[in-house]
Amino acid sequence: ETPDNIINAKMKEMLCIQDLRRILDVNVRLPRDTRQEYLTMAWNRTITSLMPLVAALVGVAFSLVGQRRNPAVGFAWAMAVMVGYYMVDQALVLAGNANLLPPVLAGGGATAIFLALAIGFMWRRQ
Repeated sequence: ETPDNIINAKMKEMLCIQDLRRILDVNVRLPRDTRQEYLTMAWNRTITSLMPLVAALVGVAFSLVGQRRNPAVGFAWAMAVMVGYYMVDQALVLAGNANLLPPVLAGGGATAIFLALAIGFMWRRQ
């Protein structure tokens, strides 16, 4: 690692969605790997904004308990879901950066999966 590599990697992580879209639109001859990485980052940052909805649905689902039980159990389940989300999200982003998945699936797959799980939890708790 050189200082330039570290600075460039840090700068990439600080790009906002608009900057990523502008780079992709202006630089049509970006290398395929770089284009894939930027598209994955753009989709991930766009779709991850739905994560508070997922967290709210999971929280409501775990608060709707028919019988009395320790509130720490619901909290532990909610934390497990959030850690699971982070792990799946990072794995899909890495797969997208490696050209193993399309950018939209790599960037938004975790949110879609966990949104479906949250809706399933809500449906089951009704």
